[in-house]
Amino acid sequence: MHICTHTHTHTHTHTGEWKQALTVLQSAMKLPGVSAKVEAPAPGRGAGGRSGNKLPTPQERAQIFIHLATVHSQMGQMPEAAKIIQEAKREFYGLPAHAQIIIVDAELALGRGDVHNALKLLQGVGPESPNYIKARVAAANIHLTHRHDKKAYIHYFEKLKERSPDSVASYCMLAEAYMRLQAQILKSAL
Repeated sequence: MHICTHTHTHTHTHTGEWKQALTVLQSAMKLPGVSAKVEAPAPGRGAGGRSGNKLPTPQERAQIFIHLATVHSQMGQMPEAAKIIQEAKREFYGLPAHAQIIIVDAELALGRGDVHNALKLLQGVGPESPNYIKARVAAANIHLTHRHDKKAYIHYFEKLKERSPDSVASYCMLAEAYMRLQAQILKSAL
């Protein structure tokens, strides 16, 4: 059931059918164990004692919150998006999904034009998080696109390379960052 919900939502959001995506996500929020954690049923039993119903994992639950906030944002319903994200931040605090929620919160801050708060939120994603690199790249892009600070942009990628000097990926990201800057220089020269 949860995979179907994700598939329907993914289809609706990629075709711009925000109202349909919103309806699907609001329905998903009403499923047992989504909007609020419920105690795990006895082995082999689903929610409410029904056999076969599987409760969502914390990651699945978080994805529904994230998608719901994103859809509200795309529909221009920023207060609703902010409310969902704040609820998700409380609900998933201390879990791996919390960093993903912080990144979406930063995107919402950018949507409101609050560059400073977006960067502050992204700084809260620590190196122990599996989303650390994603947060650093997002912060770098904010420096480049919103603050037009090329040095800060490159600095983020240099720090990632220093943090993982044996990682080919960190060198590739730094090279891509330099190529992006070069492409911008060439584009502006034309």
